[in-house]
Amino acid sequence: MDSTSRPTRYHYVLTVEIPGVGLATSSDVVTVDPGTTRSTVYGFAVERAVEGIMRRASPGLTYSPPITRFWSLDDNAL
Repeated sequence: MDSTSRPTRYHYVLTVEIPGVGLATSSDVVTVDPGTTRSTVYGFAVERAVEGIMRRASPGLTYSPPITRFWSLDDNAL
């Protein structure tokens, strides 16, 4: 990318499940710098979703890794 590249806005939708704990769907718009990977945005989205699920869970609960049920990431511009 050249030095004139600008951040881009993306919209994501993510549904994750933590078996025995809960299911959450989140949707947000994120602004990413040029060179940011799809994997980086996915990791960010999963972290936020898991934090949301765990806020509603019983304290001290141990859980399995989250299972992604749906993931979509698209440029926010139409």
